[in-house]
Amino acid sequence: MRGHYEIDFMSPCADKSADAIVKYYWHNGDFVLHVTDAGFSSTAEKVLEHIKYHYATHGRIDHLVITHDDQDHASGARVILENFRVDNLWINTPWTFTQELLPKFDSYSSDVRLFGRLRSDYSDLAQAQDAAIKQGTKIHLAFAGTQIGAFTVLSPTREFFLQMVLGSRKTPRSSFAGVRMNLPQSLAAPAGFAPATVGVRPAHEILYGVSNKKLVSAAWGEELFSPEHTEPDNELSIVQFADFAGHRVLLTADAGRRGLLGALLFARARGIDVSALRVFQAPHHGSRRNVDAGILNAWLGPITPPPMYWDQMPQRWAMISAAENDPDHPRKAIVRALAHRGYRPVTQKGADWVRFYNENITTFHGSPLSMLAYPQSHEAN
Repeated sequence: MRGHYEIDFMSPCADKSADAIVKYYWHNGDFVLHVTDAGFSSTAEKVLEHIKYHYATHGRIDHLVITHDDQDHASGARVILENFRVDNLWINTPWTFTQELLPKFDSYSSDVRLFGRLRSDYSDLAQAQDAAIKQGTKIHLAFAGTQIGAFTVLSPTREFFLQMVLGSRKTPRSSFAGVRMNLPQSLAAPAGFAPATVGVRPAHEILYGVSNKKLVSAAWGEELFSPEHTEPDNELSIVQFADFAGHRVLLTADAGRRGLLGALLFARARGIDVSALRVFQAPHHGSRRNVDAGILNAWLGPITPPPMYWDQMPQRWAMISAAENDPDHPRKAIVRALAHRGYRPVTQKGADWVRFYNENITTFHGSPLSMLAYPQSHEAN
């Protein structure tokens, strides 16, 4: 059974993209059922049906990881915890660090008040924690270096997590605004790393409107990313990595450029080989604000020549969690950028779930999954 794994990306509701991933794998002499995120409440109900149908004999969720406090990742956690046995809950709760954060908020002098404010600000995490306590589930923090079954947490570090909490729009205004957008100072960019040039050139000046976005036609290898960073709350995402006998998997949730660079630097510092990923989860449903050319080059490799035939690309997959009727995800620029680096972009659109396993990838009915078509245009800034 060595190296056996099944990773099921559940389809969210029809209109709103969400993350819910069910993983079943062999680790240290036993099978492990490991769920990352629970999406919305309706998504969580699908997750429970999926588990009861496919993994009923396992009888429990060994690990439930809630990557961060966005509704499309965390609001379904309470549903799972109230309706199924969960042995371990992994969440990073800002109020755990109330004493450390208190001096950084000028408007708060009471740790009790700040504790309550943070639980209110991150209410989905608070509800999950309360449900776990009621069930008797063990609750853990999950910072870089934590081992959760076969998966290693690569981001956030504790330092970076607290910086992003201070930079969050949810929390009170911090008097330490200078830390809002920084990577941990202990981390330096790797040799050869170059941030993206946003908008290498304007491609062709042919514009048309789709989903409230202007598009420009572009040749193979031309890339255009957003000049904006994703929100600090997305950078709180728990990034997980596993190596199943050479099949390497990276789950990114909504991590942005800072979190993904930090994850890469942490892996290199620990001697973790994250090259040649078999499965790469494109962050934030394929948003342009979470990656750029520098990040993608560092994780996936440089732009490659166009393939002779689309179906002859390597067996490397870029999973983009996107709802059937979500007009904004994934962004065409991201689908293109993933394909440029030899990764086959896929989504759950049209399927109840997408499964990656030892041998291949399938949709819910067991047939091979087709890649997304290569877009001949991308979004203009």
